[in-house]
Amino acid sequence: MNDDSKIDFRARRAAFDWLRRQVSEDGVVEHDVVSQGIRHQGQQLPLLNVKGGIHIPRGMDLPLSIRTSPRSQYDNKLGTDHRLRYQYAGTDPEMWVNVAMRTAMENSTPLIYFHGIENWRYVALWPVFVIDDSPDDLTFTIACEHAAFVDKVLEHEDAGW
Repeated sequence: MNDDSKIDFRARRAAFDWLRRQVSEDGVVEHDVVSQGIRHQGQQLPLLNVKGGIHIPRGMDLPLSIRTSPRSQYDNKLGTDHRLRYQYAGTDPEMWVNVAMRTAMENSTPLIYFHGIENWRYVALWPVFVIDDSPDDLTFTIACEHAAFVDKVLEHEDAGW
């Protein structure tokens, strides 16, 4: 493991540990809490990107988290198979964030998935993993079966948000 990988691993682990203490009993976390994030090695590490769905924090090479919101232009859906079909950022498979997602898949990098429910609140699932890339469909498949609170997300999917 090179130095960059060790830094990424430590930051990711710190984020997972911190998140575990922040979520409510049903997996819900407030936007302000995760957008502020944690202090890690003297730097602020927000856990999600306010502007987009795929979040690669400053100083990291691979995504830390992905998110969806009820008002999203993207049709990201978690199926009963506990697989999330997550659309690419934009329509270019070679866009840098899509390449980073593909690299996360190749490296089996664990991510956090923030599923927006209402009023800037999310159900947090982690660890989740990118397990497939479909450039023809502009979609990644994310495995969520080992994450807690999957049923809570499926409840929201069934309710149509």
